[in-house]
Amino acid sequence: RQHPDKANINVQDKRGFSIMHSAVMIADIPDAILLDLIQFEQTDCGIKNQDHTTPLHYFCEKTLALNCQLIGRELIKKGGSVNAQSKKNGETPLHKAIFNNKVRLMLVEMLLGKGASPNATTSESGDTPLHYAIQYVIPLDYLPY
Repeated sequence: RQHPDKANINVQDKRGFSIMHSAVMIADIPDAILLDLIQFEQTDCGIKNQDHTTPLHYFCEKTLALNCQLIGRELIKKGGSVNAQSKKNGETPLHKAIFNNKVRLMLVEMLLGKGASPNATTSESGDTPLHYAIQYVIPLDYLPY
């Protein structure tokens, strides 16, 4: 039971966003602050918003942290699922990591090491994270045709 004088770190707004969802959306949030929030005993990093996205989804897309693997592993330890799919389009944290232009490879390595499925498909187009990598990462002038 929550002590009446203490704030609930897992409280969600009307769209289901928790404090952790909001914190990881700040791309340049200091690592120490993020790790402190994650390490609160009550912190649940598996909370899903209305679209069923977790803080790990947003962290993978937005972080600039060079310590992203450590922070990502901590999010996973506290309930973040590497294979959670959004309700809207079925994207997983691995799909979201492809959009990260700063630490993409480190995130992908960490997620795959923690069991992220490279075969997870989006709901409408059926795209896997590899499809995303080809569509959004490889420059068109690099392709042989």
